[in-house]
Amino acid sequence: TDGEESGRLDLQVATHDGELQTGLSLTGGSEEDEVDVGIGMGTNSLTTVVGSCNIMQNATVGGDLTVDGQDTLLTSTVSQKPVLTLKCTANTNKPPQLKFLKDKGAAGADGDYVGAINFYSDNDAQEEILFSQIVGTIETAADTDEAGKLELLIASSSGTASMLKNGITMTGHATNQTVDTSIGHGTSSTTTIAGN
Repeated sequence: TDGEESGRLDLQVATHDGELQTGLSLTGGSEEDEVDVGIGMGTNSLTTVVGSCNIMQNATVGGDLTVDGQDTLLTSTVSQKPVLTLKCTANTNKPPQLKFLKDKGAAGADGDYVGAINFYSDNDAQEEILFSQIVGTIETAADTDEAGKLELLIASSSGTASMLKNGITMTGHATNQTVDTSIGHGTSSTTTIAGN
């Protein structure tokens, strides 16, 4: 169309059956300064990016996503963002899940840390401080008698130094199906129960 011209460039390679298939496709978009890019052919294709990869706009992944790295950072300059949403659209009463899996390649042991959620923010000296934490550990790793421990920790100061202290600790028992719960830290702590 006059004034709206766009083109397409395909790079093709022969697959194992000898047929030519498109490995890279560049298509001029329907908007100004838009170029659509297709990489790979078929769901079994593997695309490898060596080095950094910057995605400047939205990204949609149509299958499973595996990230093999040390850290993943989501950042935003907008207040109350970023938001991490786990959305399940199945017509069931089962929820989406946030799963922490500790697989050290050896048998689990009592005291192993399973997962942690850390809450950091700046203090008035603009130092990043760990203010609260949720920690899951193995209390008993014995096969068929497994028991866990969940701790909610809060930063508390002596007046000179701030440290995480247990606010609530729930500990499962390995043989009698009980859960012991400790609330508060120190004899001067106050526990308030509203209602009966």
